[in-house]
Amino acid sequence: MGELIAHIADFSNINLKKEQSLFEHLKNCAIHSQELASDIGIPTMCFLVGLLHDAGKSSVAFQEYIRGNNKGHVIHSSTGARYLQKLFKELWAGNPEYRVKVDQNERRKRKLYTELMQYAILAHHGLFDILEKDQYKFGQRLLLNPNMGESKANETIFFKELNDWCAEEFNQTLSEMFIQGYEEFSVWNDKKLKLLESYNDSNNKNDKVIARTFYEGAMARLILAILKDADIFDSSNFGREIIDKRYNTDEMNVVWSQLSERIQHFYSQFKEPTNRLNKVRGLLADEVLDKANQCAKGNFKLDMPVGSGKTYASLRFAIENAKVFQKNRIYYTTAFLSVLEQNAQEIQEVLTDKGRYPAYDAYILEHHSNVISDNIEQNNFSNNGDIADYTESEDYDYVNYLRESWEVPVILTTLVQLSNTLFAGRAASIRRFSKLINSTIIIDEIQSLPPEIIYNFNLMMNFLTHMMKVTLVHCTATPPSYDQKTVLAYPCIYGLCPIKKDLVGHKNEQVLTELTSKENSKDEVFSRVVYKSLLGENCQKIFDTEELASHIISRLNTEKSILVVLNTKKAVITLYDALKNCLADEDIALYNMTTNQCAAHRLDYIKAIKTQLKALRKGEEGTPVICISTKLIEAGVDVDFDIVYRSLIGIDSIMQSAGRCNREGKRTKKGIVYIMRYGVEDLSRLPLFNVAQKVILNMLSTNVDRTNWKFDEEDSSYLMANSISELLEQYYKSLYQTLILQNVAFLQYPIKLKNWKPELNTTLLDLLSKNKKIQEAADQGIDTMKATIENTLRRSGIPVGIVNSGSNNRGTNKPDNSKRKGKGALMQSFKTAGENFHLIDNDNVTVIVPYQNEECSQLMELLYDLIEKIKVERAIADYGRLKHLLKRLQRYTVSIRKDLIKDYKISLELDKQICILQSEDYDIEKGLIHGDMNELIF
Repeated sequence: MGELIAHIADFSNINLKKEQSLFEHLKNCAIHSQELASDIGIPTMCFLVGLLHDAGKSSVAFQEYIRGNNKGHVIHSSTGARYLQKLFKELWAGNPEYRVKVDQNERRKRKLYTELMQYAILAHHGLFDILEKDQYKFGQRLLLNPNMGESKANETIFFKELNDWCAEEFNQTLSEMFIQGYEEFSVWNDKKLKLLESYNDSNNKNDKVIARTFYEGAMARLILAILKDADIFDSSNFGREIIDKRYNTDEMNVVWSQLSERIQHFYSQFKEPTNRLNKVRGLLADEVLDKANQCAKGNFKLDMPVGSGKTYASLRFAIENAKVFQKNRIYYTTAFLSVLEQNAQEIQEVLTDKGRYPAYDAYILEHHSNVISDNIEQNNFSNNGDIADYTESEDYDYVNYLRESWEVPVILTTLVQLSNTLFAGRAASIRRFSKLINSTIIIDEIQSLPPEIIYNFNLMMNFLTHMMKVTLVHCTATPPSYDQKTVLAYPCIYGLCPIKKDLVGHKNEQVLTELTSKENSKDEVFSRVVYKSLLGENCQKIFDTEELASHIISRLNTEKSILVVLNTKKAVITLYDALKNCLADEDIALYNMTTNQCAAHRLDYIKAIKTQLKALRKGEEGTPVICISTKLIEAGVDVDFDIVYRSLIGIDSIMQSAGRCNREGKRTKKGIVYIMRYGVEDLSRLPLFNVAQKVILNMLSTNVDRTNWKFDEEDSSYLMANSISELLEQYYKSLYQTLILQNVAFLQYPIKLKNWKPELNTTLLDLLSKNKKIQEAADQGIDTMKATIENTLRRSGIPVGIVNSGSNNRGTNKPDNSKRKGKGALMQSFKTAGENFHLIDNDNVTVIVPYQNEECSQLMELLYDLIEKIKVERAIADYGRLKHLLKRLQRYTVSIRKDLIKDYKISLELDKQICILQSEDYDIEKGLIHGDMNELIF
């Protein structure tokens, strides 16, 4: 068997070729898969998947291909999946009494077990839809071999030798592994059933079915992710010296102890609090720390007011939690790049003690953009599903190596990257999913999650915490009520376990769901602003640019710092230009901030603003400051203005913007938050903003008693009698109800499949669960089971558990509306779901910009030199240096919509994988010259 080859590494620069045997590759993948899966209790199941995934490389055709004797590609992923079907039949389904002695639920569980492993093997070179229009693709995939006659005999010989080798190498035959894997899977599957108990009281039985099939789809994604990670790691690193560092348990224990010392040292520097604010901050932080050793897994709430020390408290919780429960990784995730940019720097300073422990920097990764293009996906069916178009590449080139795979202990990333890891179809995203196993995840500013993804996100959060041993914390000052069971069909399940009831139905077990007490988090010390309405007597007033600019300038008579938060980039630039013109002769520091600027650009602005605000707060003479920004500044950015203007939007955003006003409570009187509407904003392309604005307008107009609002002639505003925070829970409930009323499927992430004629309206939730819409569409005119596939499967001895055996209407114009008893356990359209999921518009290209600072200039010079060297030598060591360099360049990137790329001068490097913007297309004040002015991209 040593003569069978899996890969050949070609080191052309030193005239060397190195071969990796097939059995070495299978063994490496099996062991690595086993290690990844051990934390969730299915090591043998994933070991078997790793062992069988490339069994098709044993074919004569593939061996001829890998040695260069045949051109083209050889399909190899179906062989291992067919062998699993053979085991399923021999050990279970082939028994004549199988259907008599084994009940329906047990039969389905066994089928699910087999199909989960089969899907991972069949899809390890690219996702595919199990059900697609007129075909049930599982059956096609199992038969995907152009040399069926030759390979059947060859497969018999190979699997006998593989089985003998396993018995000698691992003291287990393949059949024994199959049975042991099923025993492990049964325990894991029981956790899913426990999770589904929360739907027992639901009036809609369909909700439980959708949740169950969603969790089963997540199982499939996880097993695939484990296999892909093992396969890509072994394949891409074969024969190479540069290998990403992988930490074992002992090494991780050392890392967590080291980082724990750093965070404790940071907190020890705080002196005994001399004011009420710092005393309450300390109490909250200690409360959070005390909970760290109680939360082995589960979803938890960390609701802390703005300016209460939430970032550091959550970081200390995560490190202590990882240390106590031997977690694999810590993730700090937030929605806004501005928050990540600021907090990532602060976290790195704390954990490295401001550079005194530079070695610790290797433990931390900041990942918020794919500098290397991630649009090239290998090995997919074409859109029409033709087998002839299916190819499998054997070479994992440098692009796979350069894509970030989240190996380090601490990952600081965006909600976009995390969401891609959960739902997107790209290889890098799927691979990263396995890295979430047994981790501690902090999601900061959780309220920023777009409402349309709530159901999918809630279900996936439940899966992570109950099935993947994840401790997950939702951090926010404006809790979004994701557990609102009266409105949401698929709520987030917070706490360590479901609440138990005694015989008479009373709750008899307290469940830890929140990491802080209401007493401290609602302390009066956090009431630092007053809200004033500029909406007019009937909440109908809308400012034009001249009016708004004039109102802002008038406030400079009494105040020194003003922040204006608007809903669109176009509005920001319009008001900025107007104020710049009006204040041209005044000594005013005027800033604008949008995502048309690279991260380093915005960080420089924030640093300058902070310095000026601190001087003003101390009473020093200084230049007044005005900053106009999109909502990127409203959450988590540590700035402290006297006055904040917030263009009308949801209450959560208004409260978050208010957190940038009198943040430290050092004003002699409370700060002022003005709520207004700005006519330049066009929310037609931002329907969620539009709905949120209408919901809050309706609440202020009809549900709020405005008789106590006092008119202030000085600034033509109405002083709101109560804090707007009192309306938060009511706002979220009204928002969800409004969205569902407009479109019952809105919270399920609606999707239009344009390749269907007519277009098919479905949802991400449906595609990842029951797939009802595609099943119904197929039933309307197409028999989803092709007679040729069904008959071929039967001739091949494969149980027709994966085809529809009730096709009684063939030859007629009537669809087959039987109960589809023969269908498989999995029915999801994973590929279509992955292709259509975009938390934000993904029709963008990440571009490196020539920002004018010394670091960027040096990095760009190094980049060009390294690119030229790689073009000539293509040395493996240079790719490692390139990977490190691109990480450092992340802060000098922006995203440009593909339809706007033509407006820019961009150089494309390394096979168009790296895009670099020319200097004349980047403005020193506003960033991108042709930036998208209508949409907010966070």
